[in-house]
Amino acid sequence: LIGLDKRTGKVLWKTEGFGDSHSTPTVLNLHGVEQVVFVATLRDGDDGLGTTLSVLPETGEVLWKTHIYFNKIPIPFATKVTEELVWLTGGYDCGSCMVKVRNDGGDWTVEKVFDKIEGTQIHPPFVIGDYIYFLANENSNHKGEARQKGGLACMDFNGKILWHTGEEPFMGRGNMILVDGHLLIQDGEVGYLRSVAPSPDGYQEEGMLDVFGKKAEVDE
Repeated sequence: LIGLDKRTGKVLWKTEGFGDSHSTPTVLNLHGVEQVVFVATLRDGDDGLGTTLSVLPETGEVLWKTHIYFNKIPIPFATKVTEELVWLTGGYDCGSCMVKVRNDGGDWTVEKVFDKIEGTQIHPPFVIGDYIYFLANENSNHKGEARQKGGLACMDFNGKILWHTGEEPFMGRGNMILVDGHLLIQDGEVGYLRSVAPSPDGYQEEGMLDVFGKKAEVDE
């Protein structure tokens, strides 16, 4: 990781190497401390050493680092759940992990809360109220009966999945953003644009537009 002066491009600090990653460093405020959290991995085939670390944005000083979570190709960035809970997720059958970050007078520690088999391969989840919403879609459940394990999912902070849409609708690996309290999801297979009201009570689609008019979602 490097820190740049945004006005001149001058490199202000640089850390040691932490491995490969497609994930984006993200700024989280945990326990009142603004920090940059990054997910990476040192790959060795399907094995390797996963690393999630936090640095101070001003200096690059490492606040904490953990090898609790491994994903062979990290893509989604770390997601703040509460002041001490951080959700780490990804695809490639590496699942997800909730970690608890503590700060005891500047002594930072990290521990695992729970693992989940489910993960989202590309797009980061959203924390809305007391729930996490994510697209549980990845390479291994993209075809056949395995699609029933995917779709949009709603999970509480204890790891209980309250509902998921499976293949009705599956929605592929299209993008998902939060707009005015609604999840706006573009289907990664046919381009349908859906507006979904987030609710722990079930999937609530409030509108759908066939943006490109290319084909039906399921061939007759």
